[in-house]
Amino acid sequence: MKAQQNAFLYICFLCLALVFAFACEDDHHDDAHDHAEESIEAEACEHIVSADQELMVTASATRESASPINAEHKRVVISLSDMGDQWVSYEVSTAGTYLFFLNQSFDAQIVDAQGNELATTPISTTFPCTDVVAGFELSFDVGTYFIKWVKNAQSTEPSQLYLVSEER
Repeated sequence: MKAQQNAFLYICFLCLALVFAFACEDDHHDDAHDHAEESIEAEACEHIVSADQELMVTASATRESASPINAEHKRVVISLSDMGDQWVSYEVSTAGTYLFFLNQSFDAQIVDAQGNELATTPISTTFPCTDVVAGFELSFDVGTYFIKWVKNAQSTEPSQLYLVSEER
């Protein structure tokens, strides 16, 4: 009888341990996450509201002193001043098409290291959330690029601009 009780307790303990193991599984997100079933727009919505992985930078008045924002799959919080130019730099390590999603309506002037302007294409889709307000895409080669934020007719007066970049 004692052996049966011990076996029963042992099985109960194993079941309880399994329940805790699955209940405590890490649901946090990291850069190696897989969103194969999710649209890029839905992923951008997820990242733009999440402060779990966030990079904070201050936009600079000149291209030469631009703060780097080379973080993909993260929300980048760009502090803006209310005066003059607003520059950040973007380091591209893999050539390809990139999408940028914003929480405010801003235009972006993007130039390469030689000062040549790149053409951006606005993302004309309905975003699956209200936190993403605007977006654009463009193709990059490997290198450093500079982004100048320009207010447009729909721009509010934010002190912070949220940006999420995703490679297509």
